[in-house]
Amino acid sequence: KIKSGVKVIPYLRTKNTNWIQMGVFYVNEWNATITSLQATVSCYDDLNRIFNSDPPKPPVREQITIADAYEELLTALSAPHVIDPSLTNVLDWWYVLSDNRATLQTLSTGAMAACFCNRMGIVNVINMTTPKSVRATITDQDQLISAEIKQSLSKEFDGAIVMLNKHQLTDLKELLNIKDLVLPVGTLNSDTTQFAVVPVIRVEVAKLISNLPNTQLVTFSATPYDVLYTLSNTGDDTANVTLVFSGRSIEILKSEYFKSGINPLSLDNIYVQTPIIADQQRQILTRFANSNLPFLDLEVRGNPLLHLGDKITVYSEKYSINFTGYILRQQFNYTGALHAQIRLIAADILEVV
Repeated sequence: KIKSGVKVIPYLRTKNTNWIQMGVFYVNEWNATITSLQATVSCYDDLNRIFNSDPPKPPVREQITIADAYEELLTALSAPHVIDPSLTNVLDWWYVLSDNRATLQTLSTGAMAACFCNRMGIVNVINMTTPKSVRATITDQDQLISAEIKQSLSKEFDGAIVMLNKHQLTDLKELLNIKDLVLPVGTLNSDTTQFAVVPVIRVEVAKLISNLPNTQLVTFSATPYDVLYTLSNTGDDTANVTLVFSGRSIEILKSEYFKSGINPLSLDNIYVQTPIIADQQRQILTRFANSNLPFLDLEVRGNPLLHLGDKITVYSEKYSINFTGYILRQQFNYTGALHAQIRLIAADILEVV
């Protein structure tokens, strides 16, 4: 039996290629009957570990590039990574969300970046707005088996709304108020206690109110999300205390940066904090809403040389297609021959020229 967590590295080879590594995965689930000679093994790449890891709690950062935000997060998660240096848009304030999946998905959406594990098991972050060279052309005569052209989802929408999430530092405010805390004689070391307001930029006042003398807040240690504290009671009786932390946090001022159409697509993303980022989103969402074919789904003869994020052109007289786009998803299947299902997003939607 293959145990959970064992590393699995699959390879593919066609008559025109050598053995090609397809990724680095880790066993999640192993299923087989007692008498069976076959088993189904489910494996996931390192993003699954990242999504299920406790989120790091770095200090809130001011005026940081999107590339540096990814760098800080992935380094804290001990994830080998390569980050596109062209992700130079600046966030007014950078902080992580409640879990790693939410942080990576929200940041990638706001940045228009692709975040995935490459075939060496390294997390890649790619700027999808930067024009790239076409890596392959697929036609009726070589790899194309079928193309599925659905009624465009974008035709449900006739415009776009982009919300600007302006961040600013709050005035001094109460961050946490712990009332009626029973403090026995001696020392009390707290469990991790979440702030009522997050993220916290800094704690400026910590105040202990007690019904008895000889009680003290000895020390505390805070992250932007929670606090640990130590209290002491050197008197003879149990005390009843209130502990209050005050300081400064972030408040978000939401406004409509752009609105068009009667039935618009809407984007409200906390990392869309500046007019530069908001305008990039405006351009992309507007092009998406106006596109007759934003996505293209293909079945092709499998080509393991193609990677996520590659730019390819599909030309088909049979399906009347001349489409250039980026690979968003690729699924390989082998049933006597290697096939792949590919989803593309139109390059002229994403690219900022």
